Amino acid sequence: MEQDIAIGPSTGWLFAKIGNDLEDHCRVLDDANATAAEMVCHDQARMDAMLSGAILSDNLAYRALHLGSFDEFESFSGPQQQSHIQNLSDVYARHDLYTTVIHPEDMQPDAICMLQQEGVPFAVENVYRPQSVKNPIQQIVEIMRTYGIPAVLDLQHAAEIASNSRFDVPKVVRALSNAMFSVTHIQHLHLSGEVVKNAQKVAKHAQLQVATNRSQILDALHDLLVDMRDVPIILEGDPLPGIENLRDGEVLNQHERRQRIARATDNIAEEIAIVRKELRS
Repeated sequence: MEQDIAIGPSTGWLFAKIGNDLEDHCRVLDDANATAAEMVCHDQARMDAMLSGAILSDNLAYRALHLGSFDEFESFSGPQQQSHIQNLSDVYARHDLYTTVIHPEDMQPDAICMLQQEGVPFAVENVYRPQSVKNPIQQIVEIMRTYGIPAVLDLQHAAEIASNSRFDVPKVVRALSNAMFSVTHIQHLHLSGEVVKNAQKVAKHAQLQVATNRSQILDALHDLLVDMRDVPIILEGDPLPGIENLRDGEVLNQHERRQRIARATDNIAEEIAIVRKELRS
C-alpha cells in the first residue's frame, strides 16, 4: 500500500542552493527515487527556467507548483500582471501539474480570479501567523469555502500551532484534517520538522532526519494516514543544511555544483526512506 503514495521534495531548495537548471533538479529527483515534486516560483528567473528548461520527469506520479506572493502588483489590469498569470498558466500546462499551492496571505482576489479563468487549480496551505491570525483553522476553512478549493496540510505549521496552544501535534493535525475535509479535501501534505537548540528554533523547515520534533511529526503522519492512504507527500525539509542560498546571479563552478547535487540526492533519498518506513509500520 505504501508504494502507492507519491513522495518527493519541494524543489525550492534546489533552486535556491544549486541553481535554476531543471535538468539538475530532474537528475536529483530521479536518482533519489522521488515520485513527487513541488516546484517553487518566487522570481522571474525561476519562471523562465520552468518555461524553457527541462520538463519534470514522467517518472513523477505527482507534480505541483508553489506560487509566490502577488504583492509586487498593485492591480491585475496591466499587461505585466496579465503576462505573469499567463506564464503561471503555461508552467502549469507545460509540466502537466496537478495543482498550484498558495498561502492565505497571498490570496489576492484579482489574481485568483484570473487563475481560475485560465483553468489553473490551486489549493491553500495552512500557514501559521500567530501575530495576525487568532484562529488558523477557522481561517483556512473560510478560504476553502469562499473559493471552493482544497487544502494542503503542512504538518510543521500544525506543530507550531500545537506549540503555542499546548496541544500535542497529532491532535492539532487531526483537527485541521477534519476541518479541511468538512469543506472539500486535502490535495497533498507538506512534511518537515524543526530544529530547536537551547530553547531557540534554529531551523523551521528541517528534514526529519535532523528534526528535534521528528517523533511528534511522524506520530501525526501515522495517525493521519490511517484514513488517507493515497495522499501525495511533499518533503519540505532543506536537503542542504548549512549551505547558504545562492546570491543573485551567482553560478556554481562545476565541482561545487556536482557536490551539492550529490549531497541533496543522498539526503532526499534518506528522507523518502524514513517516510516509507513509517508508512509500512
